[in-house]
Amino acid sequence: MRKLVFYKLKTLGSPLLANAARWLPRLTFLEFYICDIITTPVITAFANSCPNLLVVKVPGCANVTDEAIIAVATHCRRLRHLDARACSLIGDRAVLQIARNCPDLAHINVGRIGGGDRITYQSISEVARRTKVDTLGLAGCDISDSTVLAIAMHRRSGLERVSFNNCPRITDRAVEALVQYCPRMAVLELKECFCVTDFRLVWRLMQKRVLVELCAAGRQRLEQFQRAELAKIAAAQERPGGAGGGGGGGGAADGESQRRRTGAAAAAAAAAASAAKEPAPTSSA
Repeated sequence: MRKLVFYKLKTLGSPLLANAARWLPRLTFLEFYICDIITTPVITAFANSCPNLLVVKVPGCANVTDEAIIAVATHCRRLRHLDARACSLIGDRAVLQIARNCPDLAHINVGRIGGGDRITYQSISEVARRTKVDTLGLAGCDISDSTVLAIAMHRRSGLERVSFNNCPRITDRAVEALVQYCPRMAVLELKECFCVTDFRLVWRLMQKRVLVELCAAGRQRLEQFQRAELAKIAAAQERPGGAGGGGGGGGAADGESQRRRTGAAAAAAAAAASAAKEPAPTSSA
């Protein structure tokens, strides 16, 4: 057997699961989805017995601790995917060991509602520096602009999907770093990031076909920015020498440039409307 998945497990005892692990040495995919009965000894038993694990998912397993993930990092060094959403007992100590021992890691999600102060720059900067991570879920974690800058500078074109939902310390500097260093960004989640105020940066990302997920307040502020930009362009076109003016060759060139900006603004507005209807990406916490 190579894949084992349990969904909202409530009855099977932890000792039985821990004993079963030793019969599954070829296992590469292990998932416990919202299984409150799963504790650190169970994950440790699988880590000890299944060194070929590539994917470990424990979303919503509230009793899984740092020791469980440290066991995975110690014994499963080919790990590529760790989903530990809503596991508020997991913190920097475990994530640091993942960063140091699992260089092929491509996906890590430690987003959470509680315990955000357990995940900080200390571990996430090491994940960015030491692994091949392209998908990073940090919703609700205690990260700031310095963390995002480390991610952007270390991962650069390797970064594709990031969730910073409910990270209130993130500001425009973080978004600017992503614009500058991460040309292959495909999804950026910024819900409840109220210190992000320069929506020109968000607009630039959307023009690059990045799906930017915003909360209702963020979408409203983006739409206000877009309306203001469209109004500026319209006013410029009405001035002598604009798109409708007779200012010679220069006026024609200026008019063409303004038409392009108008088209870009309209496209961005359409993209924002479309993004508001898109389902949330799986990287969310």
